Amino acid sequence: MKPTLAVVVPHYRQTRYLAECLCSLLQQGRVPDEVIVVDSSPEETADVLRPFRMRIQYLSAPAAGVAAARNLGIRATECDLVSFLDADNVAADGMCEAHAAAFEAAAQTVLCHGAVTPIDAHGRPYAHASRLDSERVPQSRQLGWLLERNWIATDSACVQRRALLDVGGFCEQEGVREDYDLWLRLAERGAFAYVERPLALYRRHATNLSNDREYMFRWEAGALRRVDPVRALQAITEAFPERRRQALVWAEFLLRRGDTQEAEAALRRAADTWPGEPPFLFHLGNLALDAGELSRAEPCYRRVLDDSQDDAAAWNNLGVVLATTGRDQAAREAFARASRLRPAYQDAAVNLAQPSALRLTRRRLRDQLPPLSPDARG
Repeated sequence: MKPTLAVVVPHYRQTRYLAECLCSLLQQGRVPDEVIVVDSSPEETADVLRPFRMRIQYLSAPAAGVAAARNLGIRATECDLVSFLDADNVAADGMCEAHAAAFEAAAQTVLCHGAVTPIDAHGRPYAHASRLDSERVPQSRQLGWLLERNWIATDSACVQRRALLDVGGFCEQEGVREDYDLWLRLAERGAFAYVERPLALYRRHATNLSNDREYMFRWEAGALRRVDPVRALQAITEAFPERRRQALVWAEFLLRRGDTQEAEAALRRAADTWPGEPPFLFHLGNLALDAGELSRAEPCYRRVLDDSQDDAAAWNNLGVVLATTGRDQAAREAFARASRLRPAYQDAAVNLAQPSALRLTRRRLRDQLPPLSPDARG
């Protein structure tokens, strides 16, 4: 028997996008068995929702955060599968069909996810879809793979409801990135399936929580602190056979969860083992800059650039050092170089536009496709 599918749509202050979101679900070739709108918004939604009332389940809830809203939707359905789509985003054509097919193809699947296409506030794509490489990650490597980075976009995700209930759903605790925490807990419950095409359109606009980087870093750290470090090291070792990558992912795990001293010790050991390796030097430069040791930070970034002149993050952070030490023209040139290398790179763009509010890049940049040309944006 084919699995039944519900989509949970948490809504808070995104009324202007809500109708487009619901239309994208109800016009799917494989229409969801249930669309559950969990409305926690003080905005008036009656007029927007009136055309959809016969085709959705509407739940009103106090504003207690997106995790609580999603958990309410999970409890309200009896469907086999649950997808999640925030009210300001859009389901890509074929999303529901792809989700259901992934679970039908492999009984051990507990989660399916795919690529997402970024769109602007007006719904226009401004970059190519973000895709992972085509490598299939075996279940035994899933936890280590996720500890390297949160690769899963929530709006592209569909989860087996039984698995959601078994792990307790989304964490509603303050200070924890609820989606990342859930994926980490699901990683050892069953297999993850990946669909190599866009399943959702993710809207970037002024009120995105993801615009607040420090908030996102703190909440990601909260999720990672819930992972036992001994198990994390074991999972990273299992996921990445090559010792140099093991060392890098482990050090970055420690950095991201806020264990700065342990991370610096791990980075120094790695830098001694693999002298001149750019990722280790990059992070050591950041730690030196955080400690106010600019004379130690600058050589780290310059050694990274000696290895590759195309490292936009190293150019940006070198620019931060230069600006902090009063070398303004050289700093602007470094920020401009980073922006040319990565046209959608926000840190360098902000540093160019607002040199009084310097932004340091703390993560290695993902490999990514270039932005769309103006003609392709429509």
